[in-house]
Amino acid sequence: MKTFILSSIGCLLLFYSLYAIFFQRLSFHRWNRVYLIATLLISIFIPFLRFPGTGYIPAVRSTIEDVLTTQPANMPAIPDILTHSSNFNWLAGIYWMGVFIMAILFIINAIKLYKKIKNSPTVIRTKDLNASFFHYIFIQQNLDPEEERIIYLHERAHQQKLHSLDNLLLELVKIFCWFNPLVYIYGKTLKNLHELEADELVTGRVDKAAYAQLLLKFNAGKQHSLLNLYNIHPLKRRIHSLFTDKTSNMKKALYLLVLPCLALAISSFALITPNQSPKGLLIKSDSTELTIQISLKELLGANASWAAFENFEAGSFEKIRAMFKEQGYNLTVTEKVQGSNETIQLLGFELKGDLGSVSATYRVNEMISKNYYLMVSLNKEKQELKVHSSKSAFLK
Repeated sequence: MKTFILSSIGCLLLFYSLYAIFFQRLSFHRWNRVYLIATLLISIFIPFLRFPGTGYIPAVRSTIEDVLTTQPANMPAIPDILTHSSNFNWLAGIYWMGVFIMAILFIINAIKLYKKIKNSPTVIRTKDLNASFFHYIFIQQNLDPEEERIIYLHERAHQQKLHSLDNLLLELVKIFCWFNPLVYIYGKTLKNLHELEADELVTGRVDKAAYAQLLLKFNAGKQHSLLNLYNIHPLKRRIHSLFTDKTSNMKKALYLLVLPCLALAISSFALITPNQSPKGLLIKSDSTELTIQISLKELLGANASWAAFENFEAGSFEKIRAMFKEQGYNLTVTEKVQGSNETIQLLGFELKGDLGSVSATYRVNEMISKNYYLMVSLNKEKQELKVHSSKSAFLK
């Protein structure tokens, strides 16, 4: 969860910086709009991408000594009350609470809007609102005919450009990325582009000076997240854009900068899952036996790093699970309790299949301080399943 939050913020910061430096002042409003929408979606999915590294998990050729079939020197049993007392991910809990609240707010706004358009004509007269939502247009009463015509053309431009679809997408993204301040900056920037696009379309049919005067007159209004509003966006830039020459098409080549920026985002924020066995992990695999040996001290470090285990769980552990899955067995992490200072306090594993199930939970700091090894083994020939700790390393 922490990785997703930081990666999504980092991706959006990278892409928005590129926009602010190179694209913001260009008059290619449609290109900028596509760029913002595309990079918004890309930034959500990049943290979930997994790319394999180089190399392969080596198959260890040494044999397991007979001592594995005897009762090993295990760590002291952990009382159930300790095992389950802290097994709550507060970060995930806060995240999903935020998602729930944002979803409720979205539903409330949607209901309010639905009540406005229910059984209404496509042009809805209002007291002080000029806006559009898909094929519905809101126009305030008591306008003179020319003002009404211009505002109608402006809202029709929003309809033709499908700006309401962008707004709906933004609100859905905010539900799941409510924690990311860049999402709100993206939303504001995208709505500004909507107005510039609509202004550009309208001024091809009306006098620019008259249109600018109308913008000055209606420079105040209510806000609604799902609507394209006529009068709430930065006025100075909109009027300046009306009387500014269009950017040369040669400058469209600047958008090629997206490619190295995208490559940088993927290399920096996508999860690279190494195929090579990490330090502290050894594996023996043959037709009858599959044994995993983990030195938590080497894998997690002396400080029992939570981040190191998350990387292991997302990478090599998934490959280990797949190896057991091929044998008809399911290996799962049953306990993962975070301690102070980003450390991991408790770890529990379960191996389950046709021969039954075995599980164990360990105090990680004791395993590390005593340099114990975590062993998970399946021996079909001897019909044995084991999840246990050991003082000795059986795989070299």
